[in-house]
Amino acid sequence: MTQKTRQAYDRWAHQYDADPHPHTKLEFDDILALLAPQAGEKILDAGCGTGRYIPALIRAGARVVGIDFSPNMLASARSKNPGVEFRAVDLSSSLPFVDREFDAILCAQVAEHLPVLGPPIKEFFRILKPGGRAVISVTHASMTWEGYELRSPPESILSLQTDIFHHTPGDYFIALDDAGFKIDKILQIPVSEKIRDLLTPQTYEKFQGRFQIMAVRMVKPAVERPAN
Repeated sequence: MTQKTRQAYDRWAHQYDADPHPHTKLEFDDILALLAPQAGEKILDAGCGTGRYIPALIRAGARVVGIDFSPNMLASARSKNPGVEFRAVDLSSSLPFVDREFDAILCAQVAEHLPVLGPPIKEFFRILKPGGRAVISVTHASMTWEGYELRSPPESILSLQTDIFHHTPGDYFIALDDAGFKIDKILQIPVSEKIRDLLTPQTYEKFQGRFQIMAVRMVKPAVERPAN
């Protein structure tokens, strides 16, 4: 990921959880259900930020490792989740884990910051156990933002202060297939009552029912195909 994006998240870390984040609030329950964490599983939260998903994963009985490229976001995550292992890792680089180490991977609202999808997704495949699963969530490609306004604008405005790479759904599907994954489920999450309190009345009226998030659950086959 880019230096511009890292610097932005470092600036935001101190108030990130206090800012209104419609993506996270809208997707949270659906993403957890899609991931379906189980007791005893080892789960990687890839791009964990301040660790918003980690308490729920721990309550499910999972052992969690959180990675992020922002030192300040990691510091916030550590302060709220004592005893959890965190590492400073850029998803654009090789991941510091052995083959077949994890049962599941969560990568929520991160992939749009990746200039190239192929290498990170291949790394996810490598570190997952056979039969393991990964869930990725991103902004829905059909979403348009003209007229989308929050009641209380956040300090963190991704489109202005970070580098966003507009990968198409086809880009994701090709990268997943090239890595060896099988797509298990695709979820499209629309604007709903879950974030009504964050949006202006005019915005909610205009955008209600429009897909804001796409999530994909992919599975590493129990028997890996031979390398080309």
